[in-house]
Amino acid sequence: MLIPLGTNRPLRRKPYVTQALILLNLACFIGVLAVLGPDFGEMARRFGLVWNPREPWRLVSYAFVHGGWWHIAGNLLILWVFGPSVEDRFGRVGFALFYLAGAAVAGLAHVALEPAPVIGASGAISAVTGAYMVLFPRTLVRTLVLFVIIGVWNIPALWYIAFAIAKDLLMVRAGDGVARGAHLGGYGLGIAVAFLLLLTRVLPREDFDLFYLLRQGRRRRQIREAAQQARTKPEAAVRAGPAAEPSLPEEALRMRAQIATRLKEQDLAGASAAYIRLAEVFADTPGASSLTKRHQLLIANHLFQSGDYRHAAAAYERFLATHASDPEAPNVRLMLGLVLGRYMGDLTAGKRLVGEAAPRLRQPEDQALARELLGEFGASPTA
Repeated sequence: MLIPLGTNRPLRRKPYVTQALILLNLACFIGVLAVLGPDFGEMARRFGLVWNPREPWRLVSYAFVHGGWWHIAGNLLILWVFGPSVEDRFGRVGFALFYLAGAAVAGLAHVALEPAPVIGASGAISAVTGAYMVLFPRTLVRTLVLFVIIGVWNIPALWYIAFAIAKDLLMVRAGDGVARGAHLGGYGLGIAVAFLLLLTRVLPREDFDLFYLLRQGRRRRQIREAAQQARTKPEAAVRAGPAAEPSLPEEALRMRAQIATRLKEQDLAGASAAYIRLAEVFADTPGASSLTKRHQLLIANHLFQSGDYRHAAAAYERFLATHASDPEAPNVRLMLGLVLGRYMGDLTAGKRLVGEAAPRLRQPEDQALARELLGEFGASPTA
């Protein structure tokens, strides 16, 4: 069993709509319980959703009735964990409308698959978690794991929610009394709405969303390809040095010179801002944003210290692509692993990079940090 306890995404506003939905669900549950007593079968018969075009309100009202304390507790816990961040991105009115639409679409998915009445908020909450997976796939879900190994683990949101979707897909015909069809309908709506809003830029894109994940994957492929080309180019071209490298656009050379000037003037902030512009303008030009070793490290470290983890990671990656055998490479791998694993939620990449760096680190404080990170990312400290 995987019980979510929270996420690592900070909020910019109070989640008043999420709180109101939780209170409304509790009030409806207690009210129905007071009228009918613990006869949950009667609750389903009287308030559950079945296909009836003459009672369209049931497409929403069924989502505020629950079949027991464990039923409502599980649903509201998941809403409390994932709802605030989605509300933060959609806005309060948008989130309220989205939640109700999620209940309706999930209900329609259920009645299309099952004749039995359905009650509960899980379909609407599945819409919320589906949207969360698109908006924040790189965040971490603090999870109580009650299975063979018992403990609290940080699980990437993409994995956590994808596992829940896969489970519902595999058990959609299990006949266990769980409205899997409603869950899948909710997930589908949440994923589609969030993806469409990001695609059309109605919602501004962020460093945590699915589009950033796709861009990062593309950038890593480009870096690997550039590194491969550097390893396989003719020996004469290697001996010839920079003059033998493919020529860069004049604008890229001008921007690199500007970065060098600002670094000479010790204007790290200005140099870093110019480097980010260079990397964005010439993202598809191999080698354009690869600076000298010293300049690349100065900028990468400044971006890290400034909390700009996305651009810091990209700068460290470019250092490794260009200077993979440099004596500083193990420390750069350690820093890149720290950024990706601790601050960007990519535990797999973080663990791999720190594991590669650990045997080659020379300073005791670097070795201690590597052991700490490997333990934090779920690997043996001696790995």
